[in-house]
Amino acid sequence: MTLKDLESARLALKERTHLINLIFGIISLSLLGVLLLVAVFVVLKSSAGTLGALFFFVPAFQIAVFLLMAYLITRALATRKLHLAYRSAYKDYFVRASLEKTFTHLTYTPNSGIPHDVVAATHMIQMGNRYHSNDLTFGKYKDIAFSQADVLIQHETTDSDGNTSTTTYLRGKWMIFEFGRDFTANLQVVERGFHSYSHNPFTGNGKRPKKLEVESTTFNKKFKIFAQDGFVAFYILDPAFIEAIEWLGDNISGNLMLCFIDKTLHIALQNGQDSFEPCSYKNPIDEAAELEKVSGEIKTITTFVDKLKLDKKLFKS
Repeated sequence: MTLKDLESARLALKERTHLINLIFGIISLSLLGVLLLVAVFVVLKSSAGTLGALFFFVPAFQIAVFLLMAYLITRALATRKLHLAYRSAYKDYFVRASLEKTFTHLTYTPNSGIPHDVVAATHMIQMGNRYHSNDLTFGKYKDIAFSQADVLIQHETTDSDGNTSTTTYLRGKWMIFEFGRDFTANLQVVERGFHSYSHNPFTGNGKRPKKLEVESTTFNKKFKIFAQDGFVAFYILDPAFIEAIEWLGDNISGNLMLCFIDKTLHIALQNGQDSFEPCSYKNPIDEAAELEKVSGEIKTITTFVDKLKLDKKLFKS
């Protein structure tokens, strides 16, 4: 995959979209002209006058709505393959190449994600009734195995009148870091802005968590701690680790939740963003800007490892 190939995919999508817009624009303007002429004729000739024109415009409005729906459906169907081709080319050229420069043992599957059951099994977060995940990345950084993906968790309800409302529990990243050590008792740290966390985490192993506080008053104001064992919790949450979490809370966009479960650290980042998405097909690709954007999204993963020092002996068997 070269930048030239990516540009070709972008231009093909742009030209197809422009063609559809042009065709529907001509049809719409022609129909609008006919409708206006007919409306004028109705006003001048009809004994009903303006009232007659009003009755004429009711079906005209219905025709306009039909044309709009036809346009949207046609554009979606006619450009779907080109959208997918452009998206795939972008992720190969920018995302996969950048990931390969940063991580070892890399597997990147843009159309796959972290399975629903993996997230649900943590009991960290409210799961709602709609789940989607993509941009699944496996790899190693500083010899720490990890997986990460975009995750969207929502709850959709419909009232008796048929009105639908959607509550978003998570739109952002889900990261899983694997260790050689089993900490025997689970620990959850939640930033206070992260409202959709589970109030009864770790129910799977039957040990009820307790709410704890640390000596740092600023930390306690920003984060909540739930742990099954106070000794294990404070073993992990030493002053340096607490300081690192505070730094992440202040410097990483979005709200955080961290959970140590068995031999893994799960991190949910609620930032309202989809990672690794291509730039608009409407304008030429700015290679430097896109590389900077993708590198920044990758840096989110490495920053957690670097700041929390997940490669230190504490997390090894």
